[in-house]
Amino acid sequence: MPGPSKKPDLKKLLELWVDSSLKVQVVVFFHDNPGIIETLEGLAKRLGTNVDHLRKEIAGHISLGILRQQKTDGMTLLVYDRRKEADVQRFIEHEMSKRTAEASAR
Repeated sequence: MPGPSKKPDLKKLLELWVDSSLKVQVVVFFHDNPGIIETLEGLAKRLGTNVDHLRKEIAGHISLGILRQQKTDGMTLLVYDRRKEADVQRFIEHEMSKRTAEASAR
């Protein structure tokens, strides 16, 4: 998540996080397999996609900090950060509650 001085745009945040079925599949995979560390190639195989497509789709997760890439022994490992995703979820819940309250006040 951006620092406190930069307020993220809700629409952009949702696009980075879950605007495609593959992005949702990635999130669900890591939720269902807590603590797993997977290679880009291994995750692509598990999700039935190719590495290039997966790399493009997870770029948003990486920019949000939900996924981190670690290079080791010539491989790229993907590490899921539950706390970062919880931060994203809290922000979305807050923004949706705020927007609902504003709409109700009209």
